[in-house]
Amino acid sequence: PVQARIVVVNDSVEEQVAHAKACQDLFKSYGLRVDVAGGESLGKLIRNAEVQKIPVIMVVGASEAENKTLAVRTRHQGDLGSMQPEAVIEAMNQAVVEKSKY
Repeated sequence: PVQARIVVVNDSVEEQVAHAKACQDLFKSYGLRVDVAGGESLGKLIRNAEVQKIPVIMVVGASEAENKTLAVRTRHQGDLGSMQPEAVIEAMNQAVVEKSKY
């Protein structure tokens, strides 16, 4: 099962798609199961991820692509704001080790 989903706000903007793919590759290199979604409205993409009970949703928009960050929200803690990908990986790995809800 997927542990996290990266949602692209505007998948016609190359910088946002490139940042999402780079983050996906980084997460996969740490053994985390991450996919990328786009092509629909942002609200619909987030709602679909919540309905599928995906624990971590990361949004990539213009400011996130520019600053190389991710806007993170989790099922249990809600919106965590903008975070560096490395910080998200560290928190997810810690949650996996502790078998806690991130």
